[in-house]
Amino acid sequence: MRDPSGWSRTRHARDDAQQVLPAASGGIEYHLRDLATALAERSDCEVRAIVAKRGPATVTETIDGVEVTRLRRVFAYASTPVVFGMTRVISAEAARTPIRPT
Repeated sequence: MRDPSGWSRTRHARDDAQQVLPAASGGIEYHLRDLATALAERSDCEVRAIVAKRGPATVTETIDGVEVTRLRRVFAYASTPVVFGMTRVISAEAARTPIRPT
């Protein structure tokens, strides 16, 4: 189900916490969503999130100014999503984005 803001809400946080952004029903997912959207509202921030999801393919979309890339979850172990290639995608993102000193 989607609420009017475009963020999905699911019944099983442990199963869909992999979707983190949009938030599942757990507290950390809501916190991440709120933090990401607040940062995206600033003119000096580009915000991207790389998360896991259920489903057949990788999906990238922009929600409330946050670029969200959802990678396909292969399975979950102890309520933790296992995504082959997550490290590679995070490394590529780190190389893509220069870290600006504050």
